[in-house]
Amino acid sequence: MNSASLRLLFLGFGNVARKAATLMLVEHARFPKLRRLNVSIVGIFTKSRGAIVNSRGVDVVRALKEMSDLGRISPTNLQLVRMASSDAVRQLEYDVLIELTT
Repeated sequence: MNSASLRLLFLGFGNVARKAATLMLVEHARFPKLRRLNVSIVGIFTKSRGAIVNSRGVDVVRALKEMSDLGRISPTNLQLVRMASSDAVRQLEYDVLIELTT
């Protein structure tokens, strides 16, 4: 079975976005059609809770834990960046933009 790559960029990381990230990356084995996809999130951008980027895929489990425990991306997260979401949309390489801002 061949796998296809799917790079996601999240704008907004509230409840709905966090659940979508969990389903796509943490619980993907439960969904047969997702098993064939090599899914990665190349960036997560929030309005006021931090932004992280990694072209090979951010550490989603860590991001989810930080958002749950701290309510934001930790300042000690090595993937933390200072970049406007509009710049991310123009500059990052991704296949699907998931925009869930308020």
